Amino acid sequence: MARREKIVFLRVGALGDLLVSLSALESVLRKHPGQEIAVAGPALWLDILRPFPHWNIGAVYVLTGKYGLDEFRRKEDWYKTGVATSFYRLCRESAVLYNLRFESLRYSWHAFFARVPVRYGSSPRFFRFLFTHWFGWLGMEPPIHERDWTQAIVEAPAASARIYRGWRYNRRLIEKKYAAVPFEIRNREGLPAMALPGVAPRIPGRYVLVNPTASRRDKAWPAENFRLLSAFLLARLGHLTVITIGSPGESAWLAEAAGDTKIVQPQNLAELFEIVRGAAALITNTSSMQFIASATGTPTLTLMGWADPVRWGPLGEGNLVIRGIPSTHPNIFVRDEESYRSIAVEKVQESALAWLRAKDLPR
Repeated sequence: MARREKIVFLRVGALGDLLVSLSALESVLRKHPGQEIAVAGPALWLDILRPFPHWNIGAVYVLTGKYGLDEFRRKEDWYKTGVATSFYRLCRESAVLYNLRFESLRYSWHAFFARVPVRYGSSPRFFRFLFTHWFGWLGMEPPIHERDWTQAIVEAPAASARIYRGWRYNRRLIEKKYAAVPFEIRNREGLPAMALPGVAPRIPGRYVLVNPTASRRDKAWPAENFRLLSAFLLARLGHLTVITIGSPGESAWLAEAAGDTKIVQPQNLAELFEIVRGAAALITNTSSMQFIASATGTPTLTLMGWADPVRWGPLGEGNLVIRGIPSTHPNIFVRDEESYRSIAVEKVQESALAWLRAKDLPR
């Protein structure tokens, strides 16, 4: 049997999911000083971890298919070692697994049957036997932010702890640590700052970013509304430039929303972080952009549909959230679309202008 030495941090998902878990990864590094941590998940981790050369990340295992893994290690940058393995074999070499794949249990079973000695994770109560350190299931009340949920998982008590055996231990832990602190105060912590090599401290630029896109059209404020908002801001913020930002694959959507504003489409994550970092402010839908802004210290105005800002809102100081009218439609996609469409253009225009003018923006 392979020696069990690896400490593995598993998180899969889209860009926003990975960014939100950076605080939990930072906590894992503090829990294991001097020991190398292996991160497992999508290839996006290679870009996200590039600004953290000081973190003791020994390897990144990039998923290929459901359970295949390619190993990457760092010299000046990440390089592919040529080692290919599977998640089960990685578990057979692991002493500790922090499993933040709480949307399903498929990786939890691999770790359980591989007999990883210490297994942190989240599941419905019936499946808590899969973990030696367990923290319930996302959605339990009282609600906490997804960032705080990932943090709670990596700090979960051992199965032998008395509180673990309690019928409502999740609620007691949440209420003890989070419920007494208002979300508006708690979320000022933001995410770990992106310490980009060779970059001076953040100085807000003379531009405001508008990000009108999201993972789906029904999870975004309509493009024509963003066009009206940008025209309104251009007319009233003469000392600032308004820029529409999105990914290279969103050209048609951006063109619909941009109006007379310049369109910027960063070609990689490093460029995206630098542009957001240099902005005076960001206006966006509920998306990964709000967490990029948190990591770069950029204040954010987030438009949210039916999503709860306590769970999925922006992190950091000086932010503003404008919510739509909660929809009760049984289809979650229609629910999102109806909530976003309920946000009036005039309300966003007035709120955004007052929010921007209240800040000490460059002139």
